[in-house]
Amino acid sequence: MCGRFYVPDTDLPEELLALLSEAERRRLAVEPGFRLKRGELAPGDTVAVVAPGRAAPSGAFPMRWGFRLGTPARLIFNARSESAGERPLFRESFASRRCLLPAAAYFEWDHRQKRPEKYRFFLPGEPLLYLAGLYRLTAEGAECTVLTRDAAGPLADFHERMPVILPREVHAAWLNPREQAGGLLGEALTALEWAKE
Repeated sequence: MCGRFYVPDTDLPEELLALLSEAERRRLAVEPGFRLKRGELAPGDTVAVVAPGRAAPSGAFPMRWGFRLGTPARLIFNARSESAGERPLFRESFASRRCLLPAAAYFEWDHRQKRPEKYRFFLPGEPLLYLAGLYRLTAEGAECTVLTRDAAGPLADFHERMPVILPREVHAAWLNPREQAGGLLGEALTALEWAKE
């Protein structure tokens, strides 16, 4: 599961700073003074998302994290990668509206303790990771969700699920609606490190 991820406020990798700036510029056109939240991000926050664009193969866009569903609305902020292609809520997005959510890390809580402790998960030696996601366009604007998979190795000690983290080599294919999504999910990275927050 992925219910929190992290975008630093200072000392951002140049690549992440460029993506945040691009997403903010797009939102500033309709909302003067807009700035994306930094630090720990939660469902309902507006986040920078890499998605296919009209004028370029891909670009960064501001989107609300979570598909709104029902009345009163609840946010569906994760989707199981194994079944997203069949579920009515995600089927169309899985086929043609895939995206990547850039982050420095994601958080998970260790519930083995009486008081759950929070851990930060990150790629060793990499300042940036890309969570595989889906997006859709609604009357209220664009919204996205993070794909999850079974947790691998020692990560399963913290939670049974983890976000799908895709390596750079498959980013272009993941964002291309002409590519089949299923095979690309097998490329997900699992060799993460963690630190207690």
